[in-house]
Amino acid sequence: MLELLARLELGPIFRALMRNKIGALLIALQIALTLTIMVNAIFMMQERSQQMARPSGLDETNTFYLSNTIFAQNYNTQTALQQDLQRIRQTPGVVAVTQINAIPLSGGGWSMGLQTKPGDDLEGTGTAVYMVDEHGIEALGVELIAGENFQSSDIVWREVGSTKWPPKTIITKALAEAMFEGDWKKALGKTVYIDNHQPVQISGIINGLQAPWNGWNGVERSMLVPQQLDGKGSRYFIRTESGRRDELMPVIEKMLADSDRGRIIRNVTSMQQTRDESYQEHQATNTILLT
Repeated sequence: MLELLARLELGPIFRALMRNKIGALLIALQIALTLTIMVNAIFMMQERSQQMARPSGLDETNTFYLSNTIFAQNYNTQTALQQDLQRIRQTPGVVAVTQINAIPLSGGGWSMGLQTKPGDDLEGTGTAVYMVDEHGIEALGVELIAGENFQSSDIVWREVGSTKWPPKTIITKALAEAMFEGDWKKALGKTVYIDNHQPVQISGIINGLQAPWNGWNGVERSMLVPQQLDGKGSRYFIRTESGRRDELMPVIEKMLADSDRGRIIRNVTSMQQTRDESYQEHQATNTILLT
């Protein structure tokens, strides 16, 4: 019965369309346009969802960072930095801490080009640069898959305006693949060149660590260098025991603020919050497209 009714209702429609071929063509074009828009929207949503799902390489749920800004005069920045790091490491519940120059997925950071040969006329492979000490790998929560970590003897001070780089680096697997034709294992122990001519030996390879810029096509390419910044503004990156991040964030902020009145502790932020803010536009676009 329903099939008969459907035939009775559709028959006049088809006959009317055949008499008015322009109308039929317009309807076909409208359907095609609608399907094109829907397919494109679904593709864009999937693309952004895949980007948001990419692992950063960090232990995001247990890490946070803060800014340390010094305003006092005649301030020994090197001594104060070591004292701060020691205080944080002695705080119950802290796994590791390192000074760092930039934060993954934050939108701002350092980048350089690495070359397999020295020379001004050679094109380098772009990479994000993170300056850390021997505790950097543990503080970030990244996985070392080949080679060795930095030793305390590898860490050098970098003064403001310096262009000198230390002789060792640890790079991501993605950067190694980009530089050595897809075979990341070839990279270990090799000498590469930063700033066109300065030699740097690849002493270790980590599985993954994203750059500060989520829209960059080289977001998986990063390098760690054993340097500490000697300046009046720096960041501390802190990893806690599982589930204790939110508890320790205000504790460490207060402890640092009370220990030294010659500086300001601010911008205490979790990596989860940084990730959410990094992909806000992606999430908003997906919501609009879905609607």
